[in-house]
Amino acid sequence: MILNIPIAASPVKIEENLGSFSPVPRSPLEKRDFTDAVVFTPPSDYTSWQTIYGRSAQLTDGSLLVTWEDYPPVTETPFPIYRSTNGGETVFHLFFCPFPLTPPLITQEEISSSYLYSRSSSKGSNVNLLKWAAYSQILDQVNGWGMRYQPNLYVLPEAFGGYAAGTVLCVGVSAPANLSEAYIDVYASTDGGLGWKFLSHIAYGAGPEIITDGDAAIWEPFFFLYDSELICFYSDQRDSAHAQKLSYQTTTNLLTWSTAVDAVADPTYEHRPGMATVSYLSSISLYFISYELCISGSGCNAYYRWSSSPLTFNAVSSTATELVASGAAAGGSPYHVYYDGKIYMNGGDNANLFVNVAGETNWTQINVNQNQAYTRCLEIITVDGEDKLMLTSGGKMTTSGNVVTVGVITPP
Repeated sequence: MILNIPIAASPVKIEENLGSFSPVPRSPLEKRDFTDAVVFTPPSDYTSWQTIYGRSAQLTDGSLLVTWEDYPPVTETPFPIYRSTNGGETVFHLFFCPFPLTPPLITQEEISSSYLYSRSSSKGSNVNLLKWAAYSQILDQVNGWGMRYQPNLYVLPEAFGGYAAGTVLCVGVSAPANLSEAYIDVYASTDGGLGWKFLSHIAYGAGPEIITDGDAAIWEPFFFLYDSELICFYSDQRDSAHAQKLSYQTTTNLLTWSTAVDAVADPTYEHRPGMATVSYLSSISLYFISYELCISGSGCNAYYRWSSSPLTFNAVSSTATELVASGAAAGGSPYHVYYDGKIYMNGGDNANLFVNVAGETNWTQINVNQNQAYTRCLEIITVDGEDKLMLTSGGKMTTSGNVVTVGVITPP
């Protein structure tokens, strides 16, 4: 959970006169593996965690988007959107913002220091040394609070709710600087993550938006499409019978949402399941949910369940299993992805990847040489026709030293 928030001046406008700088992305996409490639290093004036909670998505054109919780010295914090066009190493940077938002200041000096590339005029070839760079951002368009916590990107795999397949959704928590209340809001982009439009409020928490038992807070949304409905799983502190539980709501049109239903609710009040991710395990025709379970005095660790439907994880027959491999736990803030009959999962207390064959309970730890992070994101992407595992790290719960990094490796 995120506890601190930035409080400072409002965002300022982007400069319009940016000259003729025109970086050219390298092609073709590279196949080699890499880890800890730096996407973003926060400036010294960043507040709170600086950066945390990294998330990624691959678009239908093969490009990659990354976002995270961002803590610049502004009151209405944005969700930044960074883009890569060659499998995570370099990016394409756009210097205009045609949608009615107020981007942060980008100066010509910052561009000169942030984007490096050279051209060989004798052969006409390009040698691109570009870093990841900003593509757009999502600002709160309706509440006047900012987009504060836990962004999650989702690319529609099929036409849904009046939007074409490939539309990018971003869901996250909007809350004011004083954390007095919160919404889980969803935004859509129909142009590959450049422009964003508010669609709907999914859930409201009367606050305060902190992790104290009894406070009506909502956290950590995650999307999953099932049976012509989009499900939003999220952590829910609003039920007086539970310090926290996992809830879900569904929609068929991205505008109106069903009432909340229990996804995982522990009978012991002090037990706090949260931070859900969900997959369909096609090799065994079951659905899989991973989440952290935090217990007072015992800390947090990753747990998981199987079910015949993503709507029935809370059934009595769907028992929870703790994630442990060779006596070592993954810790809290887990994230998982399913690929080719295997489940890949990691947690916030262990830099290793935990891998098993879907349907089994034996897990193997694998060192993937990517830095440890709070809720490190995992995604299967395609780079030049090859499937790769992308790891996105937003940082840890620390007030210094956080950076946003990615790794792209062959799935072990």
